[in-house]
Amino acid sequence: MDALAPYIGIAAFALVGFVIYRLLAGERERKARRGREAALQGFRPVTPPDPSVVERIVALHRRPGRTALEVRELHRRDSADRTLHLFNLADTSSEDTDLVCDRAVLIMAPALRLPRFTLLPQLEREGTLARVANWVIRNAPGAAGEKVDFAGSPAFRDRYVLMAPDPDAARRFFTADRLARLAETRFWMVEGEGEGLTLDRLAIGATGGRAAPVPLAERLRDAERAWDVFAGT
Repeated sequence: MDALAPYIGIAAFALVGFVIYRLLAGERERKARRGREAALQGFRPVTPPDPSVVERIVALHRRPGRTALEVRELHRRDSADRTLHLFNLADTSSEDTDLVCDRAVLIMAPALRLPRFTLLPQLEREGTLARVANWVIRNAPGAAGEKVDFAGSPAFRDRYVLMAPDPDAARRFFTADRLARLAETRFWMVEGEGEGLTLDRLAIGATGGRAAPVPLAERLRDAERAWDVFAGT
């Protein structure tokens, strides 16, 4: 058995190396595939990332305990009235990297005149777990301040929680019409301020389980709808 020990060690080392190689190759292929998909939608990779765009994304998603946010896979598409960015956002504050956003959308445009706010979805389920989860969402400390209540919009209140450092400014911006249109959407997660907002979607299905990744075309339809809601009057 002692004579076999060196060979067992070499085989184990080779196996670990092969597994790592396959993981890295799979990640490269995933990025390449997503890059091709983005290119078909008119996006181009931004390398190196634009520091001003990175800082805007990081500032909108900064939270207590998130001390090291990293923007990855940044892509850009320009049009006459707005710029769209696709991005991933990772929290590398601890040893285990946490993916905060996976292929979220940043919309930037002068037509956006947004108060600082955070829009969080609620779970549309009955039961103790859903009630606890929604309580945590409603009472979680956020970068965008305190919870803003909209007693006159029950449909919105059933689906979303809005947080803002200036509740009066948020109430002026979030008119009854905007709240009604937002109540027609599901599971949006939005961070907004000034001329920019980020849009992601909570990865959860109708029955409460984890949903399949949202296709890029569907994310872009969400972004178009968000533009109509937030840039319109």
